[in-house]
Amino acid sequence: MKVMSPTEEVYSDEAIRIQNLKSVFHSLDSNKDGFITTGELKEAIYMLIVPEKNSSSNTTSDDTINYLIAFLEDQGIKSLSFDHFRKLMDKCPNDDDEMLLSSF
Repeated sequence: MKVMSPTEEVYSDEAIRIQNLKSVFHSLDSNKDGFITTGELKEAIYMLIVPEKNSSSNTTSDDTINYLIAFLEDQGIKSLSFDHFRKLMDKCPNDDDEMLLSSF
């Protein structure tokens, strides 16, 4: 049996995470044009980040999500490519609003 190095393990975990993000992105891309709308993004954030909406461990509040969507729409961003979606999901779980918004 081959023993994986820590680098291979991280790559493997990251590859799985990216595949999961792609799966969610493509399931939300209703017209299959390679973009998701801000409404679909809001749905994705709840699916990926907010495990239980009323959980005390939930750090991503409705206000934060609504602020993010409003910010994107105010910037004229009505839809996101997979690359932007991935950047956003990379920042959402652990960073504050300012860091999150800086990904655009």
